[in-house]
Amino acid sequence: MEESFRRISLDRPQRANFKNATFFGGRLDGADLKGADFADAKFDLINLKAVDFREAVGLTLEQIKKDGVDYEESSLPANIRESLPVGAEACKSPAGARGDEGVAEAQRRDAEMDADVSQGVSLAQFDHQIQNRRR
Repeated sequence: MEESFRRISLDRPQRANFKNATFFGGRLDGADLKGADFADAKFDLINLKAVDFREAVGLTLEQIKKDGVDYEESSLPANIRESLPVGAEACKSPAGARGDEGVAEAQRRDAEMDADVSQGVSLAQFDHQIQNRRR
């Protein structure tokens, strides 16, 4: 699979590009995701409750509405929130309800992150690691 980067003009703010990215385990928080592109990104066994996706683009309900992905309805983009049924109990993630090993692992990693936040990486560090890997 070929990956390419688009150079961003200095007169426009840089926006995060997570097209086709895979997010697995732990949690993602504290990121400025205004205009971030999540087209075809995959999420699995991850806590997204602290993530504000309201101004993100390319995100679909199908990407995050599955076992092991925990999120807040109020933090979803307007197009997704508007498509939810009234009272959207269907939107609540069943993470943790099944009790399978994958969910238990995600919960363990989340607890580790809560206990020692130095284990995590910032969005800038994460983005830098990805850029270095692709060179």
